[in-house]
Amino acid sequence: MKFGDTPLDEAAGAILAHSLRFGNGSFRKGRVLSADDITTLRAAGLETVIAIRLDPDELGENDAAARIATACQGMNVLARAPFTGRANLIAAADGVLRLAPDAINRINRIDESITLSTLPPFSVVRAGQMVATVKIITFGIPASRADQCASLARDAAGMISVAAYRPRSIGLIQTTLPGSKESLLDKG
Repeated sequence: MKFGDTPLDEAAGAILAHSLRFGNGSFRKGRVLSADDITTLRAAGLETVIAIRLDPDELGENDAAARIATACQGMNVLARAPFTGRANLIAAADGVLRLAPDAINRINRIDESITLSTLPPFSVVRAGQMVATVKIITFGIPASRADQCASLARDAAGMISVAAYRPRSIGLIQTTLPGSKESLLDKG
């Protein structure tokens, strides 16, 4: 990853390192600069921007987060589209959250710029609720690190899953002892 002042002539395809205000507009950090963006910045009087260029063997924060989150999906868990280096995992059903803590800890030890956070194990969750998130802290990481995380997640099949509630038929067998109060048995 290369970081620093970048002349506008060389900035197309680079990632904006800081939010930038100019004239009547602004660009948020993390934006991949297009040719139109360069024209806009040049018209605002800028000559350089502080930008990041990923090396060929690196993935951008969103691609890395998506790759890892997709591999973490277990039963009744869906990965959402990434934004600002974060991909959330959402419960697809009401139920109980099941985790593989050892696999999660191994992923979190791979690189300090990769974080996998979850709700506590056995949390009661609702469909649509966020149960975990993958965050890439830097603008990019080596693709090999993302692949390593994804491989660990796949090896721990279902490492983040929701055991969905299932309707069950039940019955009650009630016995009485001599002297039991009838009112105790009639509670409904």
